[in-house]
Amino acid sequence: MGVALSYSALTVTFHACHLDSEEFGSDQDHMVSRLEFSFVFDGEGYSGCYVNLKQPVGSDYSTARLEVSRPQGAAYRGPWNQGDFAAVAEVYYHTCQIAIVQMSRSGVDGRPQDCRVDAHTTCELDVSGRSPGW
Repeated sequence: MGVALSYSALTVTFHACHLDSEEFGSDQDHMVSRLEFSFVFDGEGYSGCYVNLKQPVGSDYSTARLEVSRPQGAAYRGPWNQGDFAAVAEVYYHTCQIAIVQMSRSGVDGRPQDCRVDAHTTCELDVSGRSPGW
């Protein structure tokens, strides 16, 4: 006789990335970017959410470890998996950075700042057994 395992999924959709903005705290030492996202859990949608990502200036944009803030913008109190969320947020962020770098090769020199990339990407996070809220 087996044990029934419970699986709870949360579906996240990233909508946009604002790269390296002083508005979010970028300075000469750190690039701070913001990811906009929404998510659905247990049939209920939450929109207007965001996280800030912090990266040291001069680090390799494709491999640098990022500091991913806790999410903001929704009154959500259900289960959350910050570790898995941070991992997928980093992948999305690096994808947006690569797009900006490719565009900047067409004549923009230096550090591209205050750029916005609109790219919709959806993923699923396992939140089984996770603590409520963020």
